[in-house]
Amino acid sequence: MKLFLLERTDYIQWDMYISFIVCAEDEESAKNLMPGDDGEAVPFNKTNQYWVRSKSKIKCTELGTANEGIEQSIILSSFAS
Repeated sequence: MKLFLLERTDYIQWDMYISFIVCAEDEESAKNLMPGDDGEAVPFNKTNQYWVRSKSKIKCTELGTANEGIEQSIILSSFAS
């Protein structure tokens, strides 16, 4: 598993996620996740109001390899409130 930083490249308003770090197998798997209501990893949903509506608006940067035993999850998120 790898660690990825996902950042939005579109507008940012109040009550929106700015970025998050996710543990995933690859870049595509990382982009298929987003923070849910409680910050847990949920499948990407283009109708959500807190994250981007198009995967083309996501900048994905590989940060490194996750420690053994870490499962696919959101590690840390940044939310504008």
